[in-house]
Amino acid sequence: MKRNVMNSSAATIHRILGEAIASIDSLKAEACAQQVYQLYVSLSAADRLTFLRVLASDYGVDTNGIVQLSQLISTTQDRSSANFVKLQERLRLALLPRYQQLFIQIGRLKGGVKLLVDIRAEVLQMLTTNGFDAEHHPQLRSLYGSLKDLLSMWLSVSSLKIEKVLRSSSPELLHKISEYEAVHPIKSEVDLRWRLGSYRRCYVFTHMCLPDEPIVVLHTALTNEISSNIQAIVEPVQQNGHKSESENPSNINTAIFYSITSTQKGLQGIEHGNNIIKQAVSALRTEFPHMHQFASLSPIPGFKDWLIDLMNKQKHMEEVAEHPSTVLFSKTELSQFSQCIPKSMSQTIFEDLRKCLLDNSWLMLKGIPELLKEPLIRLCVKYLYIEKRRGYPINPVANFHLKNGAVLWRLNWLGDNSRRGLNASCGIMANYCYFVNPIEILEENSKKYMQDKKIEVSEEILHYVEQIRAIDVEYEEQKQTFCTL
Repeated sequence: MKRNVMNSSAATIHRILGEAIASIDSLKAEACAQQVYQLYVSLSAADRLTFLRVLASDYGVDTNGIVQLSQLISTTQDRSSANFVKLQERLRLALLPRYQQLFIQIGRLKGGVKLLVDIRAEVLQMLTTNGFDAEHHPQLRSLYGSLKDLLSMWLSVSSLKIEKVLRSSSPELLHKISEYEAVHPIKSEVDLRWRLGSYRRCYVFTHMCLPDEPIVVLHTALTNEISSNIQAIVEPVQQNGHKSESENPSNINTAIFYSITSTQKGLQGIEHGNNIIKQAVSALRTEFPHMHQFASLSPIPGFKDWLIDLMNKQKHMEEVAEHPSTVLFSKTELSQFSQCIPKSMSQTIFEDLRKCLLDNSWLMLKGIPELLKEPLIRLCVKYLYIEKRRGYPINPVANFHLKNGAVLWRLNWLGDNSRRGLNASCGIMANYCYFVNPIEILEENSKKYMQDKKIEVSEEILHYVEQIRAIDVEYEEQKQTFCTL
């Protein structure tokens, strides 16, 4: 008899989950897993939260069983006996949450792996919503980790397939390529065709368990130099003086990875992005044997927020008649700014500059973009190279590329002059270079970064580091002056 799985009451959720867990080792296991599947997809958003709370809190590890087995093991005298080994095995199984076997059964169903990916995304939302579900947080965290272990095993890099997306690819795949693009949104079909045309490559990771569902999407531009401006790449215009329909391999020696998107929130923390870059490099070197430069053109999310926060702190410190928390700009730079920024009700040029940066009006002020170029790039180097959390850069994009073995090579002024780029990083973009001759360089750089927290940078970046140190000396001198007064 069919049960009414549309009944989303807590009692129904308890009953169906209880029956599924109880029958996990029986012939009815697949049918019960299918019933749980149908139940979950039929639930409202609110009832799905109830489902996950019940699953996490009532069907985790058997705590009482673990305590009893631990006591038996601790009192067993003969640690080499067959009975002791059996107790160890029973304890190992008891430490596994009961819902894990249910997940395994669901994963065997058609669409089951995708459902588990979506469930993990839902749990992540519950865990990261501020102040939400504090009571169930430990159990939900354990459920989240259990799903990560299973999905990491099922969707391992060795089981993923890299595919080149073409204009002739399936409509379902093309639609999702457009839908998932998170770095530089695809605005139209013309836009999509441009990104799949000549002088462009798009690669995706797919898996047999997730048909027509790209797991990672990598967009690449084929050029003859390391690009410095994203609009020249994503806007349908001529590339390198050649129309998009007339690709000439002799004009191509560089690959620019300008967008990489992990499409599934439920796979967060399961690294796939670094591997698609390595496989894309291999595919491109096969297609273009003379290609010798591989680099990203990357956004710098968070830089502007970080900068405004520092400026707010400095303003506050000066208002309370203390020494400034940092020196962001030299006296010479502030004097130059004062000649171009219209005076307002603010008492200082520093405050006028802060307001201009906040609303992006600095870009329209004659002379200011040129004056701000060096100071803002210098501060961006400080943000990417010097500012750390637990020894690593606070910027997630930097951390991603450096972990892959790339080199922080160059910062590009007004590399993204869109509203999004200005709001994220005052328009600055970064090139991270992947030096692959020999390929072992990537592994060595990655090892130094992960083990020793060493960041490989170019001479150009080191030049700005020296400027930062000079500004810091000025700060210390200014601090001493404040302390003396």
